[in-house]
Amino acid sequence: MKLNPTKCSFGVSSGKFLGYLVTQRGVEANPDQIRSIENIESPKCMKDVQKLTGRVAALNRFISKSSEKCLTFFNILRKNKAFEWNDDCERALQDLKTYLKSPPLLSKPKDNETLFIYLAVSDTAVSAVLVREEDSNQHPVYYVSKTLLDAETRYSRLEKLALALMMAACKLRLYFQCHSIKVLTAYPLKNILHKPELSGRLTKWAVELSEYDISFHPRSAMKSQVLANFITDFTPGEGVQAEQELVAFTETATPGRWILSVDGSSSIKGSGLGLVLESSQGDILEQSFHCGFHATNNEAEYEALIAGLDLVKSLNVKVIKSTFDEFSIEQIPRSENTRADALVNLGSTTTNSSKSVPIIHLMSPSIQESETMAPVDNGRSWIEPIFNYLQADILPDDRAETRKIKAKAAKFSILYGKLYKKSFTSPYLRCVTPREAYDVLKSLHHKECGNHSGARSLLNRAITAGYYWPTMRIDSQITSNHATSKLPAAPGGVVCMLVLTNYFTKWVEVGAYQQVRDIEVRNFIWKNIICRFGVPKEIVTDNGSQFISYDFKNFYDKYAIKLSFSTPRYPQANGQAESTNKTIVNKLKKRLEAEKSQWAEKLPEILWLYRTTPRRSTGETPFSLVYGSEAVIPIETRLSTARSENSNEEQNNLELSFELDHLDERRDRAALRTQSYQQQVARHYKKKVNVRVFKLHDWVLRRVFQNTREEGAGKLGPT
Repeated sequence: MKLNPTKCSFGVSSGKFLGYLVTQRGVEANPDQIRSIENIESPKCMKDVQKLTGRVAALNRFISKSSEKCLTFFNILRKNKAFEWNDDCERALQDLKTYLKSPPLLSKPKDNETLFIYLAVSDTAVSAVLVREEDSNQHPVYYVSKTLLDAETRYSRLEKLALALMMAACKLRLYFQCHSIKVLTAYPLKNILHKPELSGRLTKWAVELSEYDISFHPRSAMKSQVLANFITDFTPGEGVQAEQELVAFTETATPGRWILSVDGSSSIKGSGLGLVLESSQGDILEQSFHCGFHATNNEAEYEALIAGLDLVKSLNVKVIKSTFDEFSIEQIPRSENTRADALVNLGSTTTNSSKSVPIIHLMSPSIQESETMAPVDNGRSWIEPIFNYLQADILPDDRAETRKIKAKAAKFSILYGKLYKKSFTSPYLRCVTPREAYDVLKSLHHKECGNHSGARSLLNRAITAGYYWPTMRIDSQITSNHATSKLPAAPGGVVCMLVLTNYFTKWVEVGAYQQVRDIEVRNFIWKNIICRFGVPKEIVTDNGSQFISYDFKNFYDKYAIKLSFSTPRYPQANGQAESTNKTIVNKLKKRLEAEKSQWAEKLPEILWLYRTTPRRSTGETPFSLVYGSEAVIPIETRLSTARSENSNEEQNNLELSFELDHLDERRDRAALRTQSYQQQVARHYKKKVNVRVFKLHDWVLRRVFQNTREEGAGKLGPT
């Protein structure tokens, strides 16, 4: 082995390494690089400015907010700009030289040491400093900064703070991968990054940052003058603006204090409660309660307070958490609570009243002892660790488990006390426990909205309905495994099904009949198609006698409907009808089980299920392509989702109108997907087809069809 003595040093206390001066104290800037900037003259041309910025770039690690300090230099180098060295440029150069006269000493982090990071933003740049703490003293490790692009300058202050953290994670990736990072900031970046109302860029950043072990903590007093200078550069105006943006992010209700007055009484005639809720705008809500149980005066007072708090919570008075920061309970004289006292008398004296104040009957106390029969331990739900982290920043002691929870949490949000997962294909998905997941699958597969579909279809229906749990794929496979049986005849002589499918939306209409004649077909089309959806342009049928009769053709001519028939020699031309028939019959077989003779009564349930299940060819449900929005399935009325939980009637009507405006776009997208699916099926089919080219005088095997059979035709007949 040969070594170059001029490039190798052993057993030295200090030395130059990768352009830096490494000593026992830490990492120092190279004096030669600093001297090259101190001795530089004011630039006279573009080339001189490029030399200056190049020398500054070599010292970026040591320069606090280097992008901000050098912004005037960068502006000169912009394209289509003439060279102009003005007073601002000269002042920036002198400030830079002054700063480099006492450059900071950078520290070297230790293995598995927790590092801290401070963030700062301005109108033109974002900056960050990585810090380590030793003996109650903070030492800078690395300075990074970035000049904002034109679009980034229009970000809000909170978005710029998130951008600063994202920039630091990209430039200091090795530090973020090897160390736990604590972000010290006066603003709740963690809550902002996990808030569902955020823009797409913030959600994207939250997912990218989830791979690191990052925690957020309030910023305390600076333990280093160098760091104090870094933070004080945060202009006062930016702090005020960020506070206003934070209020806009977190506030979800009308500001102001609400006043709740309650009272309760008990008499021989009964017990009653009264409450008056007054908003900050002066709106008053009155309620009177009649207790269907005996209660003492004290118990009536407690019941009144509990009923009032339930009313406040149901009205979502401010965000309950923040509103109750200033909540107080005061005992006031009866003379100052006359309105609530009158409501108490109204509730305790009679159960019938001619006044317009509603009287609510309480059949049992709010708090009562219940007998424990058989306690059931559901175990620790998968929701608990993620919910605890997002809600109260509670993490387990195991570092690997902590890292896993933080990575997962970036894809979840808390809405109104429930955990939701961010979805790519639908609104936020309600996270459910294993027991709730069992109820969802049971409802989608067995009950009133179930169709006993396959695993993939069942999984897609659960996601479309708005639910999520980690094992939903394997659970869907287990639930969908069951046997089928032959479909029997229905009572009353109903033995036939008439099926009509819309070729584009895949919407299906089905009728059950004793026999299918032309009159049944005409009535079916009139009631189920024309009266509900209008006159169709074209209908494709097979060559059944009921479809080619004289009366049936007159019916089509009357409404100018084009009637087409599938060729007898190629029945696959009517494949859409055959496919729908097969799907409905198979689902009936799976659905009936013990009620095999009731298939006609089960048809509406099968149709409901078919219409609310996404079709593979379109990627949409037939219901959404016809009506412009997804249907509310029965399970949503019992186990609420993001769509039903936060429903507002006026806003919902407006959103439905918007969906109708965008319906054409959705249908066009479904049409393109259908064409792509058909091409995919055709390519798959043609893989097994051997292309044959026939020539004149070649011998072939002729297939004879029954309806075109000629005399003497057959395998041995003349050709």
